[in-house]
Amino acid sequence: MKAILKALILIFVIPTIGMAQSDDATYETIDSEATYQTPVTQKNEGANDSRLLQRPEWDGAVVSGPWLSTELRYQDWDDKGTDFMLAPLFAMPMPMLDQLEMGLRFYLLHWDPDSDDYDDGFGLGDIDLWLKYQLLQTSQMETSAGLLVTLPLGDDSIGHPVASGEFNVELFGGLRYHVNDAWAVLAHLGIRKNADMDVEYKNGGSDKWEGEIQYQLSGGVICQVTPSLSVNGEFSYASNPYSTYSKQYISQRWNIYTITKNDDEDDIRLTGGAEYAIMDDLSIKGGIGIGLDDFAPEFDIILGFTYGF
Repeated sequence: MKAILKALILIFVIPTIGMAQSDDATYETIDSEATYQTPVTQKNEGANDSRLLQRPEWDGAVVSGPWLSTELRYQDWDDKGTDFMLAPLFAMPMPMLDQLEMGLRFYLLHWDPDSDDYDDGFGLGDIDLWLKYQLLQTSQMETSAGLLVTLPLGDDSIGHPVASGEFNVELFGGLRYHVNDAWAVLAHLGIRKNADMDVEYKNGGSDKWEGEIQYQLSGGVICQVTPSLSVNGEFSYASNPYSTYSKQYISQRWNIYTITKNDDEDDIRLTGGAEYAIMDDLSIKGGIGIGLDDFAPEFDIILGFTYGF
């Protein structure tokens, strides 16, 4: 609990870097078709759909045009292993219905487990598909609700949470509040049903991770420091997604052991980063995430770009 309270405090400190410069920037009011406030020096609205780093679809705003984001991540999972992950994401408003966003994300990843029981591997993770509808849009506030499903295409031999190879369902709602032209506060609530996940052993056989109902919440801020640069910080919490089991041998000679259930590992992360517009329709972004519980990576290094069509 102390770690969570510290995280909630820190998240409002991260974006203050360069805050003093933000007063010099001039901004224009959002028009009827945009879903965010746009610096006057930038013209392509799709490129300025700035989002938090962990889960962009949780935002209360919907994209105002086709939006492509690609991320490269390196994650260290303490005593579980490490991975490199490429995660392209594409989102766009539905034709003739700007309030409805549809999106898709898939994962390509290399998983290197610490345990000798599992083999390292490279493969395809699950594919996320979502629809999100904007319920409210005013000059200051945007809210939305969505449904996300994962297509069971993940390679379960990899043994990674985003490669479950199962059909999972998630309901979520998001809020974005524009404090002023430079600051936006974001929040999210969600619930997810994770299906049981089979994980293959290196030398044959498999484990079953029992899927749990997962409760999710997150909050963050985005600060437009200059017309080209924004910084962001976020805190995200998700309850334990899977119950796993481990063997503790009493006597390996007689094959006597106890089985321990691990079901108290939550996914809690603190993430900070920045996004810089190098062109009207292209920006680069990066950040670092820190895990605060056992089902989150110890650290998460994020690099990527965003392109608005």
